[in-house]
Amino acid sequence: MTGVDAMVAQRAGILAQIALAELHLEFTEVRAPFNGVVVALKTTIGQYASALKPVFTLLDDDHWYVVANFRETDLKNVRPGVPARITVMTNHSRAFEGVVDSVGTGVLPDGGSVIEGLPVIQKSINWVHVSQRFPVKIAVKDPTRTCFVWAPPPAPFCSRNKETACRACGPF
Repeated sequence: MTGVDAMVAQRAGILAQIALAELHLEFTEVRAPFNGVVVALKTTIGQYASALKPVFTLLDDDHWYVVANFRETDLKNVRPGVPARITVMTNHSRAFEGVVDSVGTGVLPDGGSVIEGLPVIQKSINWVHVSQRFPVKIAVKDPTRTCFVWAPPPAPFCSRNKETACRACGPF
């Protein structure tokens, strides 16, 4: 083997190492499936993330829902597609428009064993028979980030450009 052959072989090895390093770097990227706000961040720089263990929650900026627990006696005219008017307990003067997305078909009975997927809704008093409450999911029309809560400015995510911090798509 000549000196040139050795250098060609060495170059091929270095290119393979570079390709492997680029692949490993690609595995470290986190891409959002939609534009949103990161909340409940449970990691810091240098920590490892494990498969199937969430390290943060991403809230969708474009699709907001409200889940309200209605008494069974109040569900007569509530069904998917029905318009809804939403007020928040902290500010009754401001109302938001929405549409009923779904109505829960079951809740966990008092004293029952936990069944995966059924919501547990606590009764407010125990000495009187209280109507069962069912969760109603309402899609908010034209949501804005400041509709219901105040939060510090979020770390932006952009699904359009597949970048973790994109300012090219406009204001967050």
